[in-house]
Amino acid sequence: MEDYCRLLLEDFLKTSFSTVKVLVEGATTSKGHNSNRKVTLFRYVNGKKVSFPFSDERFYLRGSVEYTNPQLTVEEVQGIIGARLLETCANYFYEHGFREPDDSDVAALVELLKKPTQGFIVPFLLNTDDVEADRYSMNPLKQSIVDSGQSAFPAANVKTDELKIDEAYCKKYDGSLISQKETELIKESLTDSNGSYLDLVDSIKYSQLKDLSVFFGMDLSLFTLRMPISTLKTETKDGLLHYIIKGATAIMRLLKRLTLVWVVV
Repeated sequence: MEDYCRLLLEDFLKTSFSTVKVLVEGATTSKGHNSNRKVTLFRYVNGKKVSFPFSDERFYLRGSVEYTNPQLTVEEVQGIIGARLLETCANYFYEHGFREPDDSDVAALVELLKKPTQGFIVPFLLNTDDVEADRYSMNPLKQSIVDSGQSAFPAANVKTDELKIDEAYCKKYDGSLISQKETELIKESLTDSNGSYLDLVDSIKYSQLKDLSVFFGMDLSLFTLRMPISTLKTETKDGLLHYIIKGATAIMRLLKRLTLVWVVV
């Protein structure tokens, strides 16, 4: 069987090694500036949602998937693989010193990619939960979202009790936008759903990522953070969203002062 992990890694190092250097430099520069930031991420482990709190200093590398469709898209998988390759390479050279990789480095990186992400640089999926769940037509649950009166709801507020898969959609797009395996997975997940649309989508995508991890020979189950509604419901003033808002406010104040200076001059 083709070693897709090594194949992708070698191509990444050949074509995108400059991005590794940029990330290593950024992580090095940020060290010591955000030591008090507390972040809690999650991922699904054996079908269960598990929280992973980070109370020490880390450098976060953001990717994303959409809540507008329960199944993974090709673009989402590409982004996750790219984030995993970039993070693993950057963490490795951050710890061992930046240099041109040799065969021993490639071998070490292949082994690291097989394991869950670890290191100062943490890749995660920042998924916006304020988007409408039926925004795009490729959602096989779209019709039942509309029929249940939840079309205008943000994904965070959508309930799965009245949702069902659109058989006509699945038949029409079988083999292109959705596969038979994905259709069965969504049906099964709906049966076992706890009522939360967000939990439904995340559980489906993590199930697919588990299968893709085996296929590609690298662990693709990145951490996830839901924003902004889910985070606002649970976090304290020390949380990440409050940190972002404070930072944005400080920038706006600085811009206003600079504008006033420019007007006076």
